[in-house]
Amino acid sequence: MSLASLQLDEGISHEGVLRRSALFVFALAAVVAGLVGWASYASVDKVVRAEGRIIPSSKSQVIQHLEGGIVSSISVKEGDLVHRDQVLASIDPTRADATLAERKSKRVELQARAARLSAEAEGAAGLKLPPGLTSATAQVRSEFDAFTSRRDRVLQEQRVLREQVQQRRAELSEQESRARSLTGEAEVARRQLALVQQLIQRQAASQLEVLDAQARLQRIETQISEAQSAGPKLRAAISETEERAREIAARLRADARTELATVNGELQRVEQEIRGESDRVARTELRAPVDGVVNRVYVNTVGGVVRPGEPIFELTPVDGKVVVEARVRPADRAELHEGVAANVRISAFDSVRYGVMRGRVTEVSADTVPDEKGDRLFRVKVEVDAAQSPIPVDRLSAGMTATADLVTGRRTVLEYLVSPLHRFGSRALTEPR
Repeated sequence: MSLASLQLDEGISHEGVLRRSALFVFALAAVVAGLVGWASYASVDKVVRAEGRIIPSSKSQVIQHLEGGIVSSISVKEGDLVHRDQVLASIDPTRADATLAERKSKRVELQARAARLSAEAEGAAGLKLPPGLTSATAQVRSEFDAFTSRRDRVLQEQRVLREQVQQRRAELSEQESRARSLTGEAEVARRQLALVQQLIQRQAASQLEVLDAQARLQRIETQISEAQSAGPKLRAAISETEERAREIAARLRADARTELATVNGELQRVEQEIRGESDRVARTELRAPVDGVVNRVYVNTVGGVVRPGEPIFELTPVDGKVVVEARVRPADRAELHEGVAANVRISAFDSVRYGVMRGRVTEVSADTVPDEKGDRLFRVKVEVDAAQSPIPVDRLSAGMTATADLVTGRRTVLEYLVSPLHRFGSRALTEPR
């Protein structure tokens, strides 16, 4: 092979290398430009990662008994899930039931007495019982008997006084009739006296006959005066007796009204006592105030004595809400606020299998609080959307550890890659004093 041909081959080979190199450079530049373009537009979530745990959505509740007493039954144990108004335990109701029955019996007695006094105050002929009362009870029968007895006594007294009035009116009528009769006799006696006086002037009658006529006239006039004076006395007696008859009924009504006011006041007091005793009886059954889990049972002995106000159960509410309390470094606090979206993973459940739970930040503490190591961190509460949770809510319990990714915004991939260089550049060539 000649030297010229060798040089020609070497030139062609060199040109091929140069061409391939240029193509590679152009391809690489195109890839880099594409990647830069993609990184400029593609975005990723900007998150703050926080570690925490599930906490009760509301504070634990301590179940106590106001009055205390003897435990008659215990219906739950620690770890049981209970529902609102479910009976947890019972206190012996014997004393409370007895007191309530006594107060109710007293109420029936007072209601019956009030009905009697109301009838007496109105002057009613019969006793009308209020709704709920029957004449079968001893208290009501007693008031019926009292009403009948008092009414009959008043009617008897009024009957006696009416008879007295009728008797005095008869006496008055008799005296008035007697006065009229005597008035006629007096007129005759006057004529007789005048006739005797004329006869004595003619000496046809003796002086003794004149005296007899005068004595007769005077006797009749005295009787007339007595009959006339008896009239006002009898009329006064009649008026007094009639007033006494009216006063008997009026006094009964007045006394009944006075006593009725006292009975109504006492009845109101007994009603308040019954409400209190009814509450006390209802409290003999200790019921769960909310849905929850029994954390602790302080009293385990049936027949044991519970002191007033002594804790009996501790209940952690379960209201279908899942709340995660996490801690965040002060450096990540700036972009956190209520409503920030969160992705929550529960360590007890494989996130690859169960996925993540969606939620929102509901509270960010106003100041930092120290953790177990003494580091000061912000406390953040995240409420999970239980309706969309991939993990059954009833399988979650307080105390489970969780990781929350708090989505504070979005940034491009290019910003994500350049930000370390930007931070390095802002701190380069500086020296703290």
